Amino acid sequence: MALTDEQMQDIQGVTKISAAKKEGDIITGANNRNKYEVVASVDNVTQGIAVAPIDENGNADYSQTAIVVAGTQTPLDENGNGQGNQWNSFGRAIRQGVTGYSRQGSDVEALYEKTEANLEAHGGGEITNMSGHSQAGPAVAKVAANHNVDRVTNFSDYGAGNAYSSGYISEEDKKYLDKHAHIYSDQGNSVSIFSRDLGDIPYGDVREVEGSDHKTSYAHIKGNSLDIDYYVKNGILCSGMTEEQVKKVASIGAKKDADDFIRSQPDNKGLSANREFLEKQFYEKKIKNYEKDYGPYADKKGGKSKQTSSLLDSWELHALGTKVGGLATLLGAAGGGQQIFLKTEMLVALASQAMAQFAGFEAKLLAELEEAKEEVRRQCEEAKQRCLQAGPHLSSGEIEALIAPIQFEHVWDSGAEADIRAMLQSLKSQMTEISTHLVTSSERFSASDNTAAVQFM
Repeated sequence: MALTDEQMQDIQGVTKISAAKKEGDIITGANNRNKYEVVASVDNVTQGIAVAPIDENGNADYSQTAIVVAGTQTPLDENGNGQGNQWNSFGRAIRQGVTGYSRQGSDVEALYEKTEANLEAHGGGEITNMSGHSQAGPAVAKVAANHNVDRVTNFSDYGAGNAYSSGYISEEDKKYLDKHAHIYSDQGNSVSIFSRDLGDIPYGDVREVEGSDHKTSYAHIKGNSLDIDYYVKNGILCSGMTEEQVKKVASIGAKKDADDFIRSQPDNKGLSANREFLEKQFYEKKIKNYEKDYGPYADKKGGKSKQTSSLLDSWELHALGTKVGGLATLLGAAGGGQQIFLKTEMLVALASQAMAQFAGFEAKLLAELEEAKEEVRRQCEEAKQRCLQAGPHLSSGEIEALIAPIQFEHVWDSGAEADIRAMLQSLKSQMTEISTHLVTSSERFSASDNTAAVQFM
């Protein structure tokens, strides 16, 4: 018997803050109801825990042991474990997003082996579940497939498409994962879009939720699937809906999108009067794109959900779409040959805004990098001075031997720094490409306005 996806999400919610726990410690899941005993843990560049659920008698059930690995530690991560590990983790994510190879794989394998050894010491048990978030996703998927772990529950696997295309995830791995892995992801790919594969997840049964949020808590899970009733009730699209449920949700969502769109316009004169027309456009767009974005209807056979792979679609419709109140969802032609006019200056302004926001992100990240670098340099110098103070008691050779390992150039990971700077340059190129797409689109819209039947000023 294995733990449910809902329970794995519960453990994921406390993995980072529990990674420093020791074997035998008891932790409480994110829902504050379930308790688990720590079987093994890792708390360095990789943060992860292996836990066994506590049964009703207060005993750990080692027959349902789960290994859970947290996502990337960023330099701004309040749950990180030191700037050195955070920068190394961030650097790994960058390399993984470009090459598809996961350096976390060896850490996850070591945690698996440590868990097995500790279970043996307890008299036996079974690793039934594994879970990874973000850059840990492909590493967990790889190790789980190698060891035939029964159930894999991952969240927003970062660089998964590259991991498969590069061969890190083999064809054999994929076949296994397609049968044993459930992957939960935000349809907007809020973070994984920065990977070269733009958030593609080619293995497992991918369940997507409307919106853009990278947290493991984003998906509402019930048992081993999405809580469809919750999403229908709240008018939010997700994978696994019937055609009738999608129509109901699209109707609710279209009203909200129309409201957001009208409010987003600086001069919305005439828009309110055409509200019904706007709602119709949003509704038809949701229906038309459902199977492409979320997979087949639940009342149809075969297939699985899939990620948006177009750079313009995934960024413009999701990450930036919220900033213009659904602007990009009105790109198609309206009924009866009519076409909605979009102000060209809006798209040009959107492109400028995107570049400005990235410039702010880049400046903040580079400042953090320099701060971390100077802190490491300072600590190296302090350690060096302490070694020199031991001069009267040690020979010059012994002092040199003490100082050599703590020289700044030996401690600071210049390769990781280079990777981070290269990542920023790559992101800047992507942002430039996105902005170019937006400007090009504005030119197309300007040309099409000459024949437009309906104009919203």
